[in-house]
Amino acid sequence: MVIFLRNLVTLATLGLATLGARAFGPGGTIYTINATATGWYDDYGSHDPRVSNYIAGYEFVGGTAYVFRDFFVFNLQGLPNGTILSANLTLYNPAGTGPSETFQVGSVATPIASLSNGSGGTNAFNSIGTGTFWGSRIVTAPLDNQTFVTLALDSAFDSTAATFLGNGSLAIGGFLVGDLGFDSNTYVFGSTGSGGQPMPSLSLNILATPEPSPLSLFWGCVAGVFLLRYHRHGFARGLKHTHAR
Repeated sequence: MVIFLRNLVTLATLGLATLGARAFGPGGTIYTINATATGWYDDYGSHDPRVSNYIAGYEFVGGTAYVFRDFFVFNLQGLPNGTILSANLTLYNPAGTGPSETFQVGSVATPIASLSNGSGGTNAFNSIGTGTFWGSRIVTAPLDNQTFVTLALDSAFDSTAATFLGNGSLAIGGFLVGDLGFDSNTYVFGSTGSGGQPMPSLSLNILATPEPSPLSLFWGCVAGVFLLRYHRHGFARGLKHTHAR
């Protein structure tokens, strides 16, 4: 009996010490992280990894028309595993044309390494415009110039991003709806990437996966020890009956 009580106290103490370092609240915790990479691909498949500009739309440059689609990479390592209750993408818009355009974001099929190093080509451009829808926002000029533009991301993004919590990076692609049909300068996020400008950021409201409470762990230890003793005594009684035959 003394050994039993000593084992019980030891197990309970270990359990309480393990969980004492964690604090859980009734709601989620908001984590805001900056993008680790930003950029654009044009409809010719070009991206310069040295350029962090993330213009989206149509622009006539040097006698050539370009359609631009942008991307943002976020490293979710270090964030707790759990459920994402809500998410917001915040971008800075130094300059844009108007009067009103819909900026849409979604998933990107191109691997992040290829997307970031400029080797994604036209496949990257196309994948930015055809991924799973994650959110949109109407941007107007000049009202939304030199301001922050925030997009509320949907539940499809929440569930996808949750699989990357603590173990990977996630890419978000953006474009102006109908960009392939534009024939005059129409863009948002022009002149981005200059020194001193705020980085694109992602805010996640995460409800961390709860661990067992100290009390439930204590009673679990109690039940475990009793079961162990029960099986030991049951086995011992079985041996006695076997020898008695």
